[in-house]
Formats: sequence, C-alpha cells, structure tokens
Amino acid sequence: MIKCRIIAICFLFSSLALWASAQEKEQAFIDEAGLGNVEIRLLIKENTGAIWIGTDDDGIIRYDGSSWIRYTEEDGLPRSQARYGAFDQDNVLWVGSSLGATSFDGKSWTSYLPENSGLSGKTVRDVAVDADNVKWFATSELNRFDGVTWETVYTPSETQMRVSAIAFDHEGIMWVGTGNGVVSYDGESWNDYPPEDSEVGPMSVLSIACDQKNVIWFAGYGGIVRFDGSSWKRYDRFYDPDRDKIVDVGACYTVFIDDDNTAYFGRGGLYYDEANDTIERNTNLSAGSNTLLHDRGIWWLGNRSGLFIFADENPTGVGEHDSNIEFLSVQSYPNPFNSQATIDFTLAWNGFTVLSVYSLGGQKVRELVSGYMTAGKYSVVWNGLNSLGMPVSSGVYITRFTNGNHVATGRMTFIK
Repeated sequence: MIKCRIIAICFLFSSLALWASAQEKEQAFIDEAGLGNVEIRLLIKENTGAIWIGTDDDGIIRYDGSSWIRYTEEDGLPRSQARYGAFDQDNVLWVGSSLGATSFDGKSWTSYLPENSGLSGKTVRDVAVDADNVKWFATSELNRFDGVTWETVYTPSETQMRVSAIAFDHEGIMWVGTGNGVVSYDGESWNDYPPEDSEVGPMSVLSIACDQKNVIWFAGYGGIVRFDGSSWKRYDRFYDPDRDKIVDVGACYTVFIDDDNTAYFGRGGLYYDEANDTIERNTNLSAGSNTLLHDRGIWWLGNRSGLFIFADENPTGVGEHDSNIEFLSVQSYPNPFNSQATIDFTLAWNGFTVLSVYSLGGQKVRELVSGYMTAGKYSVVWNGLNSLGMPVSSGVYITRFTNGNHVATGRMTFIK
C-alpha cells in the first residue's frame, strides 16, 4: 500500500506556513481549470499522457501538463457531462452521460443517442472496449457497437433491473454488473452468478476492475466483493482507526488497481491489504471519491467537492528533498541559438511548476510549462516565438523557473 499525503486542491489545505505560497499556486492550478466546487465523475489517461477530467454538469476537460481545454454542449456533447469513459485502440475517447454516449477522435465529437443509434436507454452507466476494439455500453441493457453495427446482447432480468458496470479480465471474459448481481460472457455463453451463489448481492454493482493476478473486484452499494477464479469473498466491514471501531463499508463507487496491484475503493481511503486479506483504511485519503487515477507518482481523486491531488509519500514526496538531485536547476543549449533551444530543468520537489521566458526588461515573452510535476529531470524546446506565435528579436532572454517556493533562473542568447 502506498501512503499518500494531501498536497493540494480545492478546499483542503495544509496548515503549515512553509507551504502557504505553494498552496496558492496549487489553488491557482485548479482555478485555472475551473474545477473548484465541481463534481468530478471521471478521470482517465490517454496514451499521449494527457489527463481527461469528466464532470457532472461542467463538461469534460483535457489537461496535457501545461494547458486545459474544456468541451461542453457547445462543442457537440449531448450534455456538458462525462461520467464514464474509455479509450479505444485508435485513441478515440468514448464517454457516457445521462443523455447517451459521445466519441472524440481528437478533432470533433460524435453523439450516439437512443434515437440515432442502438443504445437501449439514455443513461450510460459504464463504457468499456474489448481486445477487438468493440465498444460496450451499460444502459438499461448491454449494448455493443463494432463501429458499424449496434447490437443489444444482454437484457437483465426483472430482479437485476439494469446493467451498471463492465470490465474485461486477462482471459478476455467480460464481467457485467447489474442492479443485483453479476453475469459473465466468454464469447459464447453467459454465466449468471446470483447473489446467493456469488456473495455479490443483494448489491447493486457500480464498478468492476481486474487486477494483475486476474482477480476480479466488485464494488457498489453494500460492500466489496473479490473473485479469484474459484471462490468469492465479500468484505462489508473494516476497522476505522479514526473511530477505533469496526464499521460498515457502505457504498463504494469505484475500484482502481494501482501499479503495485493494490485495489483501492472510492470510500474514504479504503484499500485491500493482501497480506492480511482485509479491507483497511488509509486515513491520509480521507475524502470519498467518485473516481481515482494514479499517474507517475501522483494520485488524482475526484468527488462531489472537486478535484484533489495527492503525492506518493516517498523520498521525493512533497516536503521531502532528494539529496541525490540538485536542489533546483535550469540550463539551455545551444547557447547562443538561432532557431530553437532545448531547456533542461531539474526538480528536486514535487509541486506546481512554471517555466517562462522573459525579456531583460522583465516582460513575459512565453510560458513553456505550467502544471503539477513530480521530482525528476525534464526538457522543453523553445522555438524563439512569443506567446502570440511571432518571432522574438535578437538578444538575451531570461528563463525563470519556479517549483513550489523555489526559484531558479538562467540566461540564453537568441541570434537571428
């Protein structure tokens, strides 16, 4: 289990005066995206490394590490909402909302509604893509779209009520959560796991995930269920260190498998302790979540209060300095240059980072980096253009680099 420390975002701040300036920058980071006090429903990473942030009624935002782009109904979404999503093998984003599904190919959005597609209902509760690049949608029924033809492949029983979650295991078996129980599909036949046999129910399954050992995890109203391929186990209680007693798990809205194969659940920092076969609580992750994402040492968490960011608590975590990395440095080459220069910079701290180019008179010429970054070494290229895309004049320019409370500067000369 990775311990985490809350470092920024929205309304939750450390009281340490040392980090006051950094906190202001982190707040500016979220304010820039307009994600303060916005319910976050989706966090997903595309293969370019960009993070997509779906909201309940404020559109979907793409963050590439330096800039934010927001898409809403004005851009072609059926509603300014993105609750569920998946990327297909062509890096097309498929999104589900309460008014249907939408796809984004990097240029434009295409809407799929019950009236113009094979969706069985307006409300899409989950989206998944299989190994054949077929798209699957959880609505009142289970819908399949191969890019040309729509098909309804499963209709839940009266007691199951609806399809609510979809996931594929490493053997290609599709697991489908319903309003009361689970079914699976191996490509030829359906297998029903009723509540009395699987320990899933009576439970409305809201999220399914497969870990690296092909263990299937189910979360929803009523607890957490684990299936290892031969046996089922339900976890509906855990020890809460804050209250010093055993309490009910309650509703879990999401399951996320970390890189170290730990299963996390959207319920106040709950995770699976494999060594003890128990559900435990990480008190540093006290906020409940609709969605989780772990990317390059950074936890992204979205809930009804907005977006939160956490850093792994390790030797290069927030407030920790890695003595093996120079405190802060920035340099450029070639210097002088006449077409473009590569600027190398080193972070010894996780934090909000800005790298800008200034004239000798102190005017900002171009902002090259602006966003949250982890400790390490990076490079960025400046092509001698200002923020308007116009070539700058020959002369000396200052590179100013801020990382949290820390500042470094350098000089480079541009010759036409």
